Amino acid sequence: MSKKHICIDFEGEGKRNSGERPLPYLLGALVPRLDGQGRDYYLFLLREELAPIERAASLLGKTELRRTCTLAEAVAQLIDLAEERDCRLVGYSIHELSVVQGHLPERSAERQAIELRWYNVK
Repeated sequence: MSKKHICIDFEGEGKRNSGERPLPYLLGALVPRLDGQGRDYYLFLLREELAPIERAASLLGKTELRRTCTLAEAVAQLIDLAEERDCRLVGYSIHELSVVQGHLPERSAERQAIELRWYNVK
C-alpha cells in the first residue's frame, strides 16, 4: 500500500446520555486525486433531510463530490476510492471506526473491508 491515505471524519450529535450513539449527520473524506496533484473533499450526507445540501450552489467545492446516501453506501464508495488509489482509510481517533462498527452489521462486506484498510493516527 502506498503512503497516500483517505482521511475521514464524522459529524453528528455524539453519544447521548442514554448511551445510544445516533447515526452521524455527515461523513467527510479528504481523498487524494488520482493524478497525485492535491486532494478532493467528498461529503456524504447520511440523513435524507439533508439532501438539499447536495445541490447547494452556495457551498464551496464540487457538487459531484456531495452525495446523500446510507452509511453502507458511503463506506463502499470510500473502499472503492481507496482500492483505486492503493491507500488506507485513516481517522484521528478510534471514533470513526467505532461509528462504522456500531452502525453496520458485523458480517457486512463494507464493515469488513474498512476494517482491513483502517489505520488510526493516534
